[in-house]
Amino acid sequence: MRGNEIAEAIYRRVDDEDFGENLQLSEILDHYTYRDLVKANFTQGWSMLVRWKDGTESVVQLKELKEGYPVEVAQYARDSGLVDEEAFNGWVNYTLKKGDRIISKVKAKLTRSEKYGITIPRSVKEAMALDQSSGTRYWSGAIEKELRNIKVAFEVLGKGESAPQEYQFIRCHFIFDVKFDGTRKARYVAGGHMVDPPSMVTYSSVVARDSIRILLVIAALNDLKVESCDIQNAYINALPREKVYFIAGTEFGTLQGRIVIVV
Repeated sequence: MRGNEIAEAIYRRVDDEDFGENLQLSEILDHYTYRDLVKANFTQGWSMLVRWKDGTESVVQLKELKEGYPVEVAQYARDSGLVDEEAFNGWVNYTLKKGDRIISKVKAKLTRSEKYGITIPRSVKEAMALDQSSGTRYWSGAIEKELRNIKVAFEVLGKGESAPQEYQFIRCHFIFDVKFDGTRKARYVAGGHMVDPPSMVTYSSVVARDSIRILLVIAALNDLKVESCDIQNAYINALPREKVYFIAGTEFGTLQGRIVIVV
């Protein structure tokens, strides 16, 4: 499979506004091998049970699935120990490496370095350098505000203390943005890709647009006043299902280097 075919398959995962994924394929559930066909044609002898986004399931030939969803098939083959099979040998590693390169290049190209004429840092070190050069505390203030808001979600261990054995290490970092009024925004995010939580807990439930429209119609018909509010950082009060920890960075000041458990 050529690189441009992989790129096209990845591109089909993005909607018209280049935001998020709009995959028809939900997940690959299982695989079947017809050994008589494998001897004659190693690709034709494989089929996969897949679940689509609408909840339906079907069995699809490997050849068709590799053309439409090469990265997903390669990931499944790797995770299922099929890399050494003739149908996947060499193809899996090539596809995953090529897919990673394509995605990283697209992300690098799409990453904004400026917004509203304001330079956006890509690290805490760069944020501090921007403040120093401008003689302001815009970015450092945003970092301090974020840490104040989320500190209730962390338990900082004592100096030299190790994380419990059942806890898994993850990396955390800041991402930065500028709001329309020029306010600097800093978000501390976790490397969720480093853990393997159940698929049922990897998606945040979001109210449907239709529900909002129905409520507004009801309010209009009954002459009701509509009010809305934002619960700041409500998510940090939910107990995590994963047992994870990270090492405090420079943004934690005197606590740098300490082990921090996400509680």
